[in-house]
Amino acid sequence: MIDVSKAFAIYGKRLRHFILSRVRREEEADDILQDVFMRLIVNSRENDITHLSAWLYRAARNRITDRSRKQNETTLDDLLDEGTQQLSELIADEGCCLDKELMRRIVWTQLNEALDELPPEQKLAFVRTELDGVSFNELSCETGVSIKTLLSRKHYAVRYLRSRLREIYDDLIYDD
Repeated sequence: MIDVSKAFAIYGKRLRHFILSRVRREEEADDILQDVFMRLIVNSRENDITHLSAWLYRAARNRITDRSRKQNETTLDDLLDEGTQQLSELIADEGCCLDKELMRRIVWTQLNEALDELPPEQKLAFVRTELDGVSFNELSCETGVSIKTLLSRKHYAVRYLRSRLREIYDDLIYDD
């Protein structure tokens, strides 16, 4: 088993500098560094890590990539403009107002119709990641499809849904 405190003393400063050169904020770099060393603790118990330096830098690159993908995910709320009520809030709102209930039903009906118009691969990528809360990594493992392909499929789904739902959104949200 690897002495993690010794590994941190040897590689921590250089690894943090490496991470910081690839992310925007120091807090994010610190989070990634901490995550890498937490993974080292777990993985060193389960696996024999022979090239520690290479493992640490590879793990850091992977975490940076994962965070970048997470930040670039398109969400249901991306369908809307800033400063307006979020569609996900409207759908999930459990308030007792009859108008809101009617709006929620209309939005769900329109969303389901629009989802049914998507190609099955795009629908799966959108529904599983946006509505079911499954990560792209998990979905990739489930389906055997690469993360980049899943991201692309979701992107096309969101573009279609954005255009398809724009009219209903404008009608419901903007009471002019």
